[in-house]
Amino acid sequence: MREDLLVAADGLLDEGVSPDVISLRQVARRAGVSPMAPYRHFESSQALLGEVLTRRFQRFSAALCDGIVVEDLTPAAARSRLAELGARYVQQGRANLVAYHALFDSSLIAPEPADLPGVGLFATAVALISTCPGPLEPRSAARMFWCGLHGIVCLPGRAALVGWDADHTLVADLVRLVAGPAN
Repeated sequence: MREDLLVAADGLLDEGVSPDVISLRQVARRAGVSPMAPYRHFESSQALLGEVLTRRFQRFSAALCDGIVVEDLTPAAARSRLAELGARYVQQGRANLVAYHALFDSSLIAPEPADLPGVGLFATAVALISTCPGPLEPRSAARMFWCGLHGIVCLPGRAALVGWDADHTLVADLVRLVAGPAN
């Protein structure tokens, strides 16, 4: 039943229901169980959503990193992989903006910082950027990379865009900024 509840909550996120309004009763109804059944498995809707979002972030990270090798790369190959990672990030983020925004609400995900699901994804970006003779320290560059990608995903739906280019152009420019120009 625990898994059924997790699947039900995940389905609500897929439908664009904000995690702020998902209740254990709503999840129980969706899973076809009694309204009290979720309380045997989860302390609160926040605990249920924390587990759902942790799993979602793991899937998000896997979709981004699938097939991205970080060892024994030339700078050109590392830039190419970084651009691929960035394009996947934008695609995955835009696929469901409500769920995407929920992924970054760390109040719902309670593990220690070293156990957060984004740690491996960040390490992949650092490894790729480290291979390039970029202008910035790799960890700083990786933080800027994630901030830039987050902006590419989020801003089109929330702001009047000034000086905006196509997503692929923005990702390519971002890669050049953090990893240096191709030689």
